[in-house]
Amino acid sequence: MKTGLYATARNSKAWRVAAAVFLMLLVGTGTVLADMTIILKDGRKFVLPVKPGEIESIEFDAAGKSGSAAQPKGNGNSTSLAERAARKEGRVTGKVQGSIRAPAGTPAQRLAGGRVLRVGPGRTFTIPSQAAKAVRDNDVVEIDAGTYRADVAVWRANNLVLKAVGGRVHLDAAGRSAEGKATWVIKGRNTTVDGVEFSGSRVRDLNGAGIRLEGSGLTVRNSYFHDNEMGLLTGSNAESDIVIEYSEFARNTVDYHKTGRLGHNIYIGNVRSFTLRHSYIHDATIGHNVKSRAQTNKILYNRIMDGPTGGSSYLVDLSNGGRSYLVGNVFHQSPKNDNASLINFSAEGATNVDQRLFIINNTFVNDDVKGTFVQNRGPESATIKNNILVGPGMVVTGAAEISNNLLARSNAGGDVEAHLYGDDVAKAYGKASGNRLVRDAGLVDRQGFDYRLKKSSPAINTAGTPGIIDGFALTPTHVYVSPGKTAERKTVGSLDIGAYEFGG
Repeated sequence: MKTGLYATARNSKAWRVAAAVFLMLLVGTGTVLADMTIILKDGRKFVLPVKPGEIESIEFDAAGKSGSAAQPKGNGNSTSLAERAARKEGRVTGKVQGSIRAPAGTPAQRLAGGRVLRVGPGRTFTIPSQAAKAVRDNDVVEIDAGTYRADVAVWRANNLVLKAVGGRVHLDAAGRSAEGKATWVIKGRNTTVDGVEFSGSRVRDLNGAGIRLEGSGLTVRNSYFHDNEMGLLTGSNAESDIVIEYSEFARNTVDYHKTGRLGHNIYIGNVRSFTLRHSYIHDATIGHNVKSRAQTNKILYNRIMDGPTGGSSYLVDLSNGGRSYLVGNVFHQSPKNDNASLINFSAEGATNVDQRLFIINNTFVNDDVKGTFVQNRGPESATIKNNILVGPGMVVTGAAEISNNLLARSNAGGDVEAHLYGDDVAKAYGKASGNRLVRDAGLVDRQGFDYRLKKSSPAINTAGTPGIIDGFALTPTHVYVSPGKTAERKTVGSLDIGAYEFGG
C-alpha cells in the first residue's frame, strides 16, 4: 500500500483482520471518528476508545513471517486484539506493520497488547477490586452495570480504560476506602474512567474521595460523584492532564462546623492542564464546587451552582492562577454561600507561570444580597466579556478589562461604571466599554434556574467579538443541556451575550 503499511494473507479472512487493523491505524490521522466500532463479517467487533487527534503515530507488528500473532498470557476472561486474530484466523503470512508510532501513554497503545477483562456476577472477576489486582498496562476493564458495595481498589497499571457496560456502575464505598484515601486510588498513567458512580467514601483524614489520582493523566466521562468527603482529588504532577466531561458532582462535603475540614466537589492539584466541560457541579457546602491549581484551566459549557440547598465558598477557585478560560458556563450563587465572591483567581498566591484569566459568554446569577462576581488577585488584567451578570455586587475586584457585559439588578439606576469595579486600584488602569445596566436580563425562569433567553432579552445580538488567544478560540461553540448532554451553539444573527443563544 502507498501508506507503507502492507500485508499478505493466506486467505480472505486473514486479509480482513489485516484490513481492520489498518483501519484502526487510520484513526491516528483523524479520518475516523471517536469510539469507532469495526464489525467483521464473522461477527467479531473491535472498539477503539480514542478521539481524532489523540494519536500521533503507532508502531505495530501483529505477526511474523510464518508464525501466528504474538499472544500475551492472560486468564480465560481476557483477550487481546492479537490473540483474537490468531485464534480465529490461524496464521497470517508476511507482515502487518507500519512506521506509524504511538507516543507512550496514548490510548492507541492498547491496540498492541491490551486485553479485555470483564467484571460482574458470573464473570471471572466478580468485583472490580479483583480485576485491579490482575490488570496489566493497556488493558480495558469492562464492568457490568449494577451496585458494588464496599468494594475499593488500587489501580497501578498504565493506559487503562475502566468502563461500565450495560448501564451505570455504582461503587458504594459504604464508608470504606483503599489505602485510607478513596474508593479508587489510581497510581498508573493515563487512565480513563467511563460510566461509573462513586459515593460513600469516608476516611480518617476527612478527605475520602471517589477517586484519588496519584499517577499522571486522567479522563473521567459520563460519571457521577456524590456524597463523598471529596469528589475527585488529585496530587500535583507537572506531566498530568486532567479531563472531566459529561459528568456530575454533587454534595461531596464534610461537616466543617464540627470538623474544621473542607470537602470539595473537585480538587485538582498543580498539574499541567485541567479541562472541565459539559458537566454539572453543584451543592458543595463551605468547600468549593471546583478548585484547581493547574497551570492551564479550561472550564467550558458547564452548570456550576449552589442551587437551592448548596452554600459553597467559591463556585470556582483557581487558587494559584494559571492560564484560565471560562467560556459558556452557567453560574449560580445562593444566599447560603460561605464567601460572597463567585470566581476566585490567585487568592493563594500567583505562583503559576501564566496569570491570564478570560471570562467569556457566561451567565452569572447571584441570589445573595451582596457579592463580587470575579475576584482577581493576580498581577495581570483579566478579560471579562459578553457575560450576563444578574444580582448585586461588583463585577470585579482587581485588574480587568470589562466589555460588552449585561448587568441586571433591581437598583439599575446611575452610572454603569459604579457597578463594575471594586474599591481598589483596578479602576485606575482597567478598561471598560460597551457594558449596559438593566433591570431585567430577560431570562426564561430565574427562580427555576432556567437561564435561557426570552425573546425580549436585551442580551440578544449585542455581544462583542470574543477573539482568539494563543490559538484558542473564545467564541462559544456549545451550550450546556444536562449531565451527559450538550448542544451545538448556532449563532442567529449576531452573537448573544451570555451562555445561551436565543433561537440557536
